[in-house]
Amino acid sequence: MIRARWDLRLDRFRSRIGENVKQKAERITQKLIDEFIDRSPVRTGNFRAAWNVSEGSPIFKYVLDGSTLSILPAPKFNVKASTLFPVFFITNGQPYAQKLESGTSTQAPHGVIGETLTGMR
Repeated sequence: MIRARWDLRLDRFRSRIGENVKQKAERITQKLIDEFIDRSPVRTGNFRAAWNVSEGSPIFKYVLDGSTLSILPAPKFNVKASTLFPVFFITNGQPYAQKLESGTSTQAPHGVIGETLTGMR
């Protein structure tokens, strides 16, 4: 008869797996938001400046401060999770964001999100 003894500490295992999930989620979210910002069409900078990253629930903020004479700068994000198994939301609260994603901009004729996701496969 063969006897086997399992000494597996589930809390340590969960912590180790969780840390990997957390790091991957942060890395993927950071890459996505950077690409969305880079691919954003810019006339006034309002659309590009309206990108948001949040954890746990979505945020739909937007700005209307830009003009063709004073273009808003691109936002910068440093994605960090507060939990081991994070759920991130990337949103753009500009009221015309869906129109841009439909291809109404000559600068982004195929949208921003769809093109980015297709390129990441």
